[in-house]
Amino acid sequence: MNIMKVLSIILLLGLFSSCIQNEQSKKNDQDNTGNLNTLISQVQALPIYDLTNQQREDLKYMWEEEKLARDVYITLSYQGKVFQNISKSEQSHMNAISALIQKYSITATGTDTVGQFSTIAFQTLYNDLVTRGQASNTAAFSVGIDIEILDINDLEDRIIGAPEDFRLIFQKLIDASYKHKRAFERQL
Repeated sequence: MNIMKVLSIILLLGLFSSCIQNEQSKKNDQDNTGNLNTLISQVQALPIYDLTNQQREDLKYMWEEEKLARDVYITLSYQGKVFQNISKSEQSHMNAISALIQKYSITATGTDTVGQFSTIAFQTLYNDLVTRGQASNTAAFSVGIDIEILDINDLEDRIIGAPEDFRLIFQKLIDASYKHKRAFERQL
């Protein structure tokens, strides 16, 4: 077989593989949206629990932490498709926590604008992570891993003693963060 035929076959296989990955990504987005809608319905069906002030603050904090992940991934999306895909998932995480915030009529203080945060701590963290991630692809994937570890740790801390609706949402987000972490590790 001549070299042109071999190259043509390789090119076609690459295009075919890319099409399959794109279709799988679309299916995963649809599944995640459906799963999120089902989860939010389950959460809305549960009673309204008496929340402590700390639990109310925890919801606002976790919404902003999910926003941090989304915003960093959007900003670093030129570093690889994995950032584009996971940023969409992070938006779903924000939506899930927003459902709890709305259920409990908590006044949210954050802004949805990419790269803008209501607290100095999150603003500083965002700026530092983006600066670190812009150094290279390897640095960007390492930032992704660090964000997911932070998210897992904070969710696991806040799930302890939380009401059932919090636990449903937080466990789903923990599971997703482990998947995201593995996706970034594969990129390294």
